[in-house]
Amino acid sequence: APQLMIQRISREEDPALEDLEILLALSPDHPSWRSSRERAFTVLYRRFRRAEGEARRDLGRRALEVAASLEAPRFEDDRIDPAVALQRDRIVAEILTTEGLEDRARAERVFERIEAATGADVVPGLADEMQYRRLMLELLEEDFAGAVRRVRSMPVGIGAASASWADLAIRQLHATAVERARVGLVPPPVADAIVESGERRFLEVTDGDAPVDWSELLGRDDLLAVAVNLANAHRARFLSSGDTADAEAALLWFTRSLERRPNDGGLLESAAGMSSALDDRSRTIDLWRRILNRADRGTPLWWKAKVGQLEEILVDDPDQARRILDQVRALEPDFGPEPWRTRMLEVARRLDSPSSDARPEPKRGVEP
Repeated sequence: APQLMIQRISREEDPALEDLEILLALSPDHPSWRSSRERAFTVLYRRFRRAEGEARRDLGRRALEVAASLEAPRFEDDRIDPAVALQRDRIVAEILTTEGLEDRARAERVFERIEAATGADVVPGLADEMQYRRLMLELLEEDFAGAVRRVRSMPVGIGAASASWADLAIRQLHATAVERARVGLVPPPVADAIVESGERRFLEVTDGDAPVDWSELLGRDDLLAVAVNLANAHRARFLSSGDTADAEAALLWFTRSLERRPNDGGLLESAAGMSSALDDRSRTIDLWRRILNRADRGTPLWWKAKVGQLEEILVDDPDQARRILDQVRALEPDFGPEPWRTRMLEVARRLDSPSSDARPEPKRGVEP
């Protein structure tokens, strides 16, 4: 290709892909071979950042091919600028930790090369950047336990660059784990990841031991979502392990979230389940009452709340429980759909049995 054409293409802000192929077609003995390929690599990366879906992956693959050709000298006078090589490797690390382009073996080689590069020790935040890239690989491989360990090793607030990468890591871990939790049962490592990243988010925005106005803080929609995620993750851990510390933490975060969303049926229902599991009857009765006030009579949620309320009340006040049961029986003699009908019949049986006026001990890790 004529030198003037090469210079024109190299100067353009966003040359066409056809022009990039002209730069990439130069032979290694051409005096502009390296500079042309570096320029093509930069443009491909910019387009990769803007693209989505398969187009993004195609651009990423092409950029990785070009980068691989630039890693070593190709002829005797081929000089590699260490600063340019380091910046290129940082970009390669980003591409290799992108969904659909992940390559652990190559990424690890790039990480090691970056960390050993001349001048790497004076680049602000570079070590934390590599930690973040490694975390991205772990998340792509669904290694949530490894990702949690890595986040714990990244201190927050040490410096602007360090804090920035740690913040990105925390947010990415939280978002990925929450998305994974929406698919069926929540594995313990995923729940652990939500708890670790959620608690770290709040450490970033609270001042140590200073009092926190949670109602005001959770006025931020993003932090309210984190609080709800924390509550659900602790609940999942409790249901898996039966550890009451998780039930207590879940109830705490549900309660804080309800200060901002007092009429949220899902939050009320989950809070009632945790409160019941902790044998906090007065709070549980109040939560079921709040649900009954909002639910349409005869719906599954209404029956769940009614039987939950009765099971709590009959422990301390069987006479009141009988009065409520009689009211329900008068209006709904069939006691609703399953599984609530069976539980209502069990409440009725126990109220009619003089030797049984309290609930059996609940199984740990199982909500009523």
